[in-house]
Amino acid sequence: VGVLGGTVNGHVDDLSALAEVCQRHGAWLHVDAIWGGALAYSADPTCRAYLRGLEHADSIAIGPQKWLFTPRLCALTLFPKLLDPDEFDAILASAMPYSAKSDDDDGGEGGGANRGMWGLQGSRRADCLPLWATMQVLGRRGVQEYVDGSIQLTRELHAAV
Repeated sequence: VGVLGGTVNGHVDDLSALAEVCQRHGAWLHVDAIWGGALAYSADPTCRAYLRGLEHADSIAIGPQKWLFTPRLCALTLFPKLLDPDEFDAILASAMPYSAKSDDDDGGEGGGANRGMWGLQGSRRADCLPLWATMQVLGRRGVQEYVDGSIQLTRELHAAV
């Protein structure tokens, strides 16, 4: 597990070095970017340098409520190398036989997806709505301005102290 912006002190691991080790040993590289994942929106080259090596991650966790200005708990796990849904299910799904499929999951056909197998809160499908709404209102450029603005304010505070 690599860290991209620890919540306590902002620590960033050398993701490229971790990726090399994982590749050499056939290990899965997960990056905890719960806090620092927002740096992907920054235009600041110094900050974007922290993202170096992130492209090698097998999975990335991001917490939009931390620094993407989402007003409510919302978490994402990205799997950039798993593009095939069947591969995703084979590796990451968990059986939940007590969670029945609903007829409306597939438009009434009766064989809908059991979303409970992809997360512990399978019945809470609208958890991403605050992130969606934030992105609709602010857009990529607005998020970039907020992220870079907060970085600038931090630099000013650091210089003043």
